[in-house]
Amino acid sequence: QPPPVSLRCAAVSSSAVGREESSITAGQPTCPDRCRCEGDGLLHRVDCSDLGLREVPGNLSVFTSYLDLSMNNLTVMSSGALSNLHFLEELRLDANHIFSVPPGCFSGLRSLRHLWLDDNSLTEVPVKALGELPTLQAMTLALNHITHIPDHAFSKLGRLVVLYVYTHTHTHTHTHTHTHVPDLNQ
Repeated sequence: QPPPVSLRCAAVSSSAVGREESSITAGQPTCPDRCRCEGDGLLHRVDCSDLGLREVPGNLSVFTSYLDLSMNNLTVMSSGALSNLHFLEELRLDANHIFSVPPGCFSGLRSLRHLWLDDNSLTEVPVKALGELPTLQAMTLALNHITHIPDHAFSKLGRLVVLYVYTHTHTHTHTHTHTHVPDLNQ
């Protein structure tokens, strides 16, 4: 029986020298059932798109860096469903039926840089939930039903550089909506 510690050290050192991709089988502890997963060193890319999911899978690895939940049947993001994903950098929630993103649903996502929330059923900007994402650099809220963007809606997103908010309806924005986001490309 080979010692598992030396195998883990070898995997870490090989990823430090060169990127070594491996496939992770669906249904394993690190890959939710029916999803497609790839390992990239210690981090995982998880694609659960277009599976008809009604909730976020529960057995996501803490080492998930990319999570695609697009084109499913998600309606509400529950608090804490993603809280253990401290290494998550990209989250795709586009093309669902999400109408509610409550405070707490993004807590713990300390590394999130890109968030896709476009093509959902949001009627307002989830200001409190987004305030939990200080590292966010790019976000899209396009093709929702947002009719009003409050003052300082993005003020806690100091690293935000790209923001798409295109809607089919007229969206009312205040003059202070984009203030306190110095690098935002408007």
